[in-house]
Parts: sequence; structure tokens; C-alpha cells
Amino acid sequence: MTRVLAGLVVLTLLLGQLGCRSAGGPTSVGVEPGQYATAFDEAKDLLLARQFTLERVDARAGVITTSPKATAGLATPWDTEQSSLRQEFEDLMNQQERRVRVVFAHAGEAPAEPGEGDAPTDRRDSADPLEARFEVTLLRVSVPGTRVESSAIRMSTRTQDPELSRRGVGGRDRIAIATDDAFAARLARDLQSRLARAATPAGP
Repeated sequence: MTRVLAGLVVLTLLLGQLGCRSAGGPTSVGVEPGQYATAFDEAKDLLLARQFTLERVDARAGVITTSPKATAGLATPWDTEQSSLRQEFEDLMNQQERRVRVVFAHAGEAPAEPGEGDAPTDRRDSADPLEARFEVTLLRVSVPGTRVESSAIRMSTRTQDPELSRRGVGGRDRIAIATDDAFAARLARDLQSRLARAATPAGP
């Protein structure tokens, strides 16, 4: 009975927390001329504050990317990537990760593919307004050869392909299954708030 009550309390707190994470909205933020350096640093800092590991930090090209960050949904309530209770359950039942990419581009400029023509010119020299665009990729992790036993997880087994082992192929596979626009929108709002605070003159 005590465990049930404790579970209900945790679920209630979680639902209240999720209620504050409004989903939807734009996934980009306008950056005024002369504000690029501040916006780039703030975008980098907000990702670090959410415990993402930065993989690429290129101020010249205007690109920031992170390594995939794992989360277990309801089992890791300190993670804030989820924007709904459904996402909490999906991350709990599957091994899922999120990778974030931030691209600073001119308004209306077509997005470039990752690593391909991110910026033909140095963004630091731009005198035009820019957009900070957030892209979040949801990855599902699978372990080749794993056979999940539905009646008891502890009885799950794993097979091994000798040929793949000889070639050094194995480990975990990551498959991009969707984009998480809800989380991207929340990151955009975070950056917008940070830029507003940075633009507010300090008090006397």
C-alpha cells in the first residue's frame, strides 16, 4: 500500500511538472545584428545546463551539435527532454536518445544538411539578422541479437554472430525515428528568454 501511495505521489508531481512544459511553438529564434556572439554562447550554455555533451562548436559556420543523450523517461525524472506523459512512457519502454543541432542562418535561408555547406561565409562577420534554428533528432537504440522475453525481462537472451564479431562489428545501433519539435520549441524559448535577460540593462 505504501508503495502504491508513493507511486501516486511521484506520478502527481510528474504530471504537474509536465503541465509546465508547454509543447509546440516556433523552433527558431531571431538574432539581431550584433547579437550573434551572445546568442551563440547562450545556446551553447543552455545545452550544457541540460547535461548535453557538445560534439561540435563552430562559431564561424554557426553550428552547434551535441552527442546523443540517453534518457529513461519516468525512471529518470531529473531529465527534462520529455514534453508529455506519452514521451515519458516511450522513453521508459525503449532505449531512446536525443541529439540537438543548432544552426544560425539568415531568415528564409534553406537549411543545409548536417556537415554540408553549413555556412559559406563567417557568421561572425554577418551584419544581417539571423535565426537560431533548433533541430532535435529522436534516436532509438537497439542491440543486435537481443531476444526480449515477454514474460520475464531477466530471462532475455542475446545471440552473437561470429562473422560480425570477427570483423569487429557489433555494439549498439542508433536509428533516427523522428524529430522532437516540442523539445526544440522549448529550447528556442529558453534561448529567447536568455537573450531578453542579456539585453536588459543591469540595475544601479
